[in-house]
Amino acid sequence: MPQVIIFDQFEEFLSLYPDRWQEQQVTFLKQISEALAKNTLLRMVFIIREDYLAQLEPFEGLLPEKLRPRFRLQRLQRDAAFLAIKGPLLSTDESFDDELIKKIVKDLLKIRIETTDGGFHEIEGEFVEPIQLQVVCQRIWGNRLSSQSKTNESTQHSGVDIA
Repeated sequence: MPQVIIFDQFEEFLSLYPDRWQEQQVTFLKQISEALAKNTLLRMVFIIREDYLAQLEPFEGLLPEKLRPRFRLQRLQRDAAFLAIKGPLLSTDESFDDELIKKIVKDLLKIRIETTDGGFHEIEGEFVEPIQLQVVCQRIWGNRLSSQSKTNESTQHSGVDIA
């Protein structure tokens, strides 16, 4: 069975623990290469901010596929952000109200800019950052599950079966 190991926020690999950093990084990447060689069904996914990618390139020779292929996650425009929330639920019995989704997207499009007098002003930007969208959706989904759990508990305690 295929296996995947995901290294999220891999830029921390390059920025944390500066003592003996290069030696530790080389050792770690060699261990990854050995694990990939031993298990042909194993895949590794490195998620790294684009501004750190150049710092990882000197190590690409240590890995079998030399950090290829690469996929760049684009920022989302309004319609794409809307679909990123609504789309995954289409094949389920769950849904979010379209107006709620529009409000979430509108809020995530807001950016703060500094004014000439040192204050701040909010404007609507062009893009939603995917990570911000993910965090907000996880929080909303977690709250929904929590409230459903509490509803189920109170229903069970009252002796009423609403299922």
